Amino acid sequence: MGPLVLLTAACIAMPFALRNRPKGALAEYAPARQPPAATATGARRLSVNDVMSLQAAGLALVVDVRSERSFEAGHIPGALNVPLDEVEARAPDILRLAAGRALVTYCSCVHEHTSAVAAQALAGAGAKDVSALRGGYPAWVAHGGRVER
Repeated sequence: MGPLVLLTAACIAMPFALRNRPKGALAEYAPARQPPAATATGARRLSVNDVMSLQAAGLALVVDVRSERSFEAGHIPGALNVPLDEVEARAPDILRLAAGRALVTYCSCVHEHTSAVAAQALAGAGAKDVSALRGGYPAWVAHGGRVER
């Protein structure tokens, strides 16, 4: 039997063998992927450049939803620290401080999930223009954004 015949037989048999495997049998070989948070939360995302432009023009209130300790270690200049578990209760104050400006939330999550959850909570409280910073604080720092301590 030549190599071509063996390859053809393997190509034909493989889909059938995989179909009948126990569930999760190849899970350890699957790439560790998480869906983007946008899919999970539906919150709009803005790039670091977009946030820098809005902030420079005074058109956004930036809200850091990380812990107070993380905020004190370094944050986006002018950001308001409201940890995620306080966002809903403090939403009226945040909206008042925004005074019609866009709201931009950020966290340190890889897929900005925490900031997207906060953005949705603020939208639910009546914010008209709220987004999460794509890539969060790590993206801001990597982009060379100024940091306040």
